[in-house]
Formats: sequence, C-alpha cells, structure tokens
Amino acid sequence: MKQHWSGMWERLLAVRHRGAFTQDVTYMMGGKAITMVVGLVLTPILSRIYAQETFGTFGLLNSMAIIGASVAGLRLSDAFILPRSERGFTSLVRVTAWSCVVLFLLFTACLLIFQRPLFSMLNMDLPWTTALLIPLFILLYAAEDIQVNWVRRLKAFRQVSMVDPLGQFSSRVFAIGMGLAMPSHWWLFLKEAVRVLVNTILRWRWILSPHVTWSHFKPPRRREVRTVLRRYWRLPVFRVPTALVGTFTNALPAYMVAAFYDATAVGDLTMAATLLTFPLFLFANTMDSVFQQKAAELRDRGTVELMRGTLQLYTLLLLLGSLVFGVVYWYGDQLFSVFLGGQWERSGRLAMALAPWYLSRMINAPVVGLRLVLDKQHWDLAYTVLSGLFIAGCLAVTNPLGRGLEFDIFWMSMVNALLMLISSIASLTSAGIRPVVALLVTVAMVGLGALLTGLPALFW
Repeated sequence: MKQHWSGMWERLLAVRHRGAFTQDVTYMMGGKAITMVVGLVLTPILSRIYAQETFGTFGLLNSMAIIGASVAGLRLSDAFILPRSERGFTSLVRVTAWSCVVLFLLFTACLLIFQRPLFSMLNMDLPWTTALLIPLFILLYAAEDIQVNWVRRLKAFRQVSMVDPLGQFSSRVFAIGMGLAMPSHWWLFLKEAVRVLVNTILRWRWILSPHVTWSHFKPPRRREVRTVLRRYWRLPVFRVPTALVGTFTNALPAYMVAAFYDATAVGDLTMAATLLTFPLFLFANTMDSVFQQKAAELRDRGTVELMRGTLQLYTLLLLLGSLVFGVVYWYGDQLFSVFLGGQWERSGRLAMALAPWYLSRMINAPVVGLRLVLDKQHWDLAYTVLSGLFIAGCLAVTNPLGRGLEFDIFWMSMVNALLMLISSIASLTSAGIRPVVALLVTVAMVGLGALLTGLPALFW
C-alpha cells in the first residue's frame, strides 16, 4: 500500500517533465475541464430556449448518427498508434477513410428506404429532410474520430487541449444566437455539426497540417486493403460488433422511452445523460485516452508495472466518481430545477436514477484500453451484448408495473452497473491484474447490497 501511494505521488511530481504521463493527463484534463465549464454555463440558456420535446428529438437523431459513426471506419482508427513505419500508417489511414465513405453511402440508402417504419416505432413524425441529418452527422463523426486518433498517435495532447472548448463554445453560441433571432428546432439539430466543423478546422491548423498529405487519402490499392485487414482483422471482427452493440446499448434507453412514453420524456432523459456525461468525459475518458498509450509501454516492462499503473488509475477514478455522482444521486432533482428551470425537475430525478450506472462507467473506463493492449477485445463484445439484453429486459419488465419513468430507469441503471463491474472483474482476472479485481469486487458488493435491500428504491 505504501508503494501504491508513493507511486501516485511520483506521478504528480512528474507533471513538470515534458512528455510525462501526468503532464499529458493534465493538458487533456485542463481542456476537458474548460469544455465542461463552457457546456455547464451555456446549457441553462439552451434549456430555456428549446423545449424538452426538441431535446428529445435531437437526442434520438444524434444517437442514430453515433451508432452509424461507431462502425463507419471499421474501427481501424483505433490502431493508429500501432504502426511503426510511416508507410504502414499511410495505408491504414487510406483504408479507414475510404471505408467511412462507402459505409456513409450505405447508411444513407438504408435510411431513405426504412425511414418511415423506423420513425413510426419511435413515435416520431419528421420530414425526410430532417432525417438526412443522420447520415451527415455520421460522416462528420467518422471524420472526427480519424482526427482524434491521429492526434493521439502524434501525442499532441498540449496542442489539442483547447480544441474541444472552442468547438463547444462555438456550437452553443450558434444555437443560442440563432434560437433567439429566428426560433426553430433546426438550430439545436445543427449545433453538433458546427462543433465538429470548428474542431476539424482547429486540429488541422494547429496539429495535423504538417503531417497530412494527399497520399493519405488516395483510394487504397487492393493489396493495401488486404494487408491492412490481414494485420488488423481483430478490429473489424471484434471492435465493430462491440462498438455497434455498445452504442446501440447506450441509446436503447432513449429508444424504449420513446416507444413507451413520448419525445418529452426522451428530452428529460437526454438532458440528464448529457450533464452526467460531462464529468465522465472530464475524468475517465481524458485519463483513458492517455492511459492507452501508457499501458502499451507498461506492458513491455512487465505485468507488475502494468498492474501498478492500472490500480492507481482505478483508485483515482473511484474517488472522483463517488464524489461527483454521489452529489447527483442525493440532490439531482433540486440541482436540475435551480440550474435548468423548474420544468426540468423530472430530468433531475432521472439523473439521480442514472448515477449508479455512470459511476460504474467512470470506474471501468480504462478497461477498454487494457483489453485492446492485452488483445482481449472479445470481452467487450460479450459484455455489450449482455448489457443490451439487460437494458431491454429491465425496461420491458418494469414498465408494465406502472411505477413511472424514474422507477424504470433506476432499476435498469443499478442492474447494468453491477453487470459492468462483473464484466470488468472477469476480464481483469484473466489478465492477472489482481489488485484492481479486489477493488472492483468491493464496489460490486456494495452495489449488490444496495440493490438487494431495496433501500435506494424508496426514492422512486
């Protein structure tokens, strides 16, 4: 234990060394913190300009785009950090970029064919012009994913730290200004497009322009395609189904709420999930994006070093997550009513219900990177399939009870939080990372006790 805490202290002192892991995390977390502050400051204005139904419709359209973008590049961009030669990296970029274009055209055709039955199931009545926003967002998100992983390969964490804050600020100011000048739901829909475009321009000017050439985006030759797919076949085989099922699983609560209730309920759920995502991205995703690179280096030094670095990160995320989501769990409805307006009180209660799930997501953020480094991507697919089944099962069972939306979301949240912890325990045990397993077992036992006693359910 003494070595564990001394190791954490050494990492904090290492921030002054250029290129150190802690310094990279500091740059990324600083940018994410500014992004979160910008989002939190401007969200109350958006919540008073646009109705809950508009947020719900936007959430459904955006979730469809995220599902499509998650598989648009066959997840090959996840391997950008792996090629040692520039030639191999160029081939990988070509195959990734053109697979995005091909799948974008495929998604567009499918949407035009199945638009009517799809929207009917979700109780949505939208014109086809609005539906075309989905493939547009798919292409934008896929292009952004390529840029993000390219920046990760270059380790340009300091330069990229201010990209997200500026993109977030620009998109929200756009939605607020246009919403006040010419009220229309379209401005909220286009907000994400503005964010991605601003981020793309900034990444290009500040980081990527010296490194990108036309050769990176030429159509790949057949030999290049075969070589890339032969070398990285595990990504399309394992990560694509995992990403598809995972993004669909994340969107499944909104889809089922749309089917069982209405777009206003989806708007409350979307706002709750959006605000809970801020600390998740600030702490968990920021650290994990840097930890993936570090984990690959620690793996080469031996299992002991990998175990030590992993335990330190998990401990830190547990402390931060318990503080942030604990406050939301007990005071969510009051916070949302004051912060967003009285009409968002139900959204606050949904945030309280979702807090256990988001806490488990924060704790387990590093496990995806570890599975990639340890070549255990099949664990991701197994978990995401089970998670989707549990979400659908929980909502299908609790909704007929007629206890209300908050009750349905709470039990779905608790069950899936425990499932996520169990999945991580299993995968980390197989990798031999015993200290983290002990930590997660403790957290899982506390959650299971809360679920079995039914004490938290008194609030719903």
